[in-house]
Amino acid sequence: MSRPQLPGWVKLLERMLDWAAKESIIRDDADVRELITGTDKVDNDLLLAAQELRRRLGERNFGQFLRGLFRDKTLQPSEAHRLLPQLNFAAVLTTNYDKLIESAYPAATPAYTQLSLPELPAVSRDRDFAVVKVHGDIDWLDSIVLGQADYRKAMFASAAFRVFLINTFTTRTVLFLGCSLTDPDLLAFLDELVFQCNGQLGGAHFALMRTKGMNALKRRNFEDRFGIRILGDDAEGGFPDIPAFLRQLQSESPTASAPPPRPLRRL
Repeated sequence: MSRPQLPGWVKLLERMLDWAAKESIIRDDADVRELITGTDKVDNDLLLAAQELRRRLGERNFGQFLRGLFRDKTLQPSEAHRLLPQLNFAAVLTTNYDKLIESAYPAATPAYTQLSLPELPAVSRDRDFAVVKVHGDIDWLDSIVLGQADYRKAMFASAAFRVFLINTFTTRTVLFLGCSLTDPDLLAFLDELVFQCNGQLGGAHFALMRTKGMNALKRRNFEDRFGIRILGDDAEGGFPDIPAFLRQLQSESPTASAPPPRPLRRL
């Protein structure tokens, strides 16, 4: 959602390593760089690299780098961000640290993190809209999730946050945008959630993804395993056009209670 203004996962870690070396905080470590850019890397390698970089930088330098990037005053909401308030979603959950989503909403819109445990139940129980930053907020460094230890603590250590996620997946239709659904810890969490819910996560869920070349069995597995239906344009090799999809969703689903539209041949 925040590209191209902000880097993706790999570029973020590359820039962090480059910045740390330039500032003479740590040396440019070949082992860390291989985890980030190696041809045989997997998502767990990126989590390990992120955890190692955070440890070596220390919290002060770690915070300085992230604030310099995610608190850049030139950052502005994109078309995709500005479309979100027009769609009447029940809530927006994001893994991004930046302020772009909440800046597209009215100033009084509540924004919570995964640590806002007293406030999160109201989002599910009282149907109060909020932006929930499940990986933390750039202005609250203790909430930032970056690395294996941070991720597992966020996803598995807090019973209250787990209840919030369970309520979300079992009472709402969840639409994933800008998420590849390849993170092994997220998939492990969804597997456990399916098990706890006796094989059902409630209604159908959807994910807008790059589908060209996607293995047909893998695509069907998302629906059979998690109830997540993959939407995309099989003819396009690039990233999905999120603004175009949101405009289509707006035209076909004018109310908050309406489900996402049926996938078209061209999105």
